[in-house]
Amino acid sequence: METVVRELAAAIRPHLDVPFAFFGHSGGALVAFELACLLRRNEGVEPRYLFASACAAPHVRSRNAFASLSDAGLVALMEELGTIPSPLARDRGLMELFIPALRADLRLIEAYAYRAEDPLQCAITAFRGTRDPVVGNAEVAAWEEHTRGAFRLVEMNGDHFFIGAERDAVIRIVRDALLSDYASVLA
Repeated sequence: METVVRELAAAIRPHLDVPFAFFGHSGGALVAFELACLLRRNEGVEPRYLFASACAAPHVRSRNAFASLSDAGLVALMEELGTIPSPLARDRGLMELFIPALRADLRLIEAYAYRAEDPLQCAITAFRGTRDPVVGNAEVAAWEEHTRGAFRLVEMNGDHFFIGAERDAVIRIVRDALLSDYASVLA
């Protein structure tokens, strides 16, 4: 995680002179959070907003061990969660390309160890699918502990990958939050 976050910070460093926000879905929410913390420590800046989607709060330890599943078990799980459409899941050649990257992402998230930090100043909106079998409501609601700013928990209709079916609603919520934040900066 530290390597990923350091490389992301180096890539965005030239652009930190303007307001910014982070959105992360599933394990990407932990990456966004750690990047926000690193930027606060090293650059003295934070995002104006952090959107954490389908992810337990950083201090809540995941009970999932998906990375250790067999290839067939991993493909079956991803198909069940809706990550991989069934026709693609049956394409062995495609899965041979996809599985190593998926396994690396899962290992990154499963090896993640939260280090206590002061809460961020930025607002946080945490999204959760109402039928998410991977992360529960309390685990997502616990993101509130990581901000001194406003917090909002939004439940979306769907499973862990609600973001596909609810894309327009998610975009609308993010847009409205950013526009509201922008208006408060101008006031």
